[in-house]
Amino acid sequence: MLLEQHLKRVERHFLQRKRIQSMVDDIKAERVAKKELTGGARHAFISDPTAITAIKNVAPIISIKIDMGVYEMTVFHPEDWLAVIDATYLLHKNQLTGTAMWARCEEGKSPAVVWGLMGISERCYYNWREEFLSDAIVLAIEKGLIVFNKTEAEKSAIHDVK
Repeated sequence: MLLEQHLKRVERHFLQRKRIQSMVDDIKAERVAKKELTGGARHAFISDPTAITAIKNVAPIISIKIDMGVYEMTVFHPEDWLAVIDATYLLHKNQLTGTAMWARCEEGKSPAVVWGLMGISERCYYNWREEFLSDAIVLAIEKGLIVFNKTEAEKSAIHDVK
């Protein structure tokens, strides 16, 4: 159950990759846009605008909100998620799992169309999906994007075993 929840969550990130990328690009463009300076005698002018621009470009984007119609999806650390997505596609490059998930997530084809075009069974498609997204989950855990919190009961059970 826990794995399936994470598979669905990570799959939503893959399905929304283009929107996430677009929003990240827009935020970065807004950060470096020239702002009009209006000031009087006591206005503090920026002494090093190049340094300020560099700092704005280096600072990570904390979160973005994607309007999904009925609900809203919040993506924390979108740049890291984009890196996980790219790394997962690279890991599955030239493999049928990567081809199937590219068709599903990037080309927007339904799962039934993907397994029909590839000449595979429904079960095979979902096995490949699970393998692909499980690798993405591992990469997300390594980046700290997915964290497993232990409940108090689990913590005490672990201490009782030792």
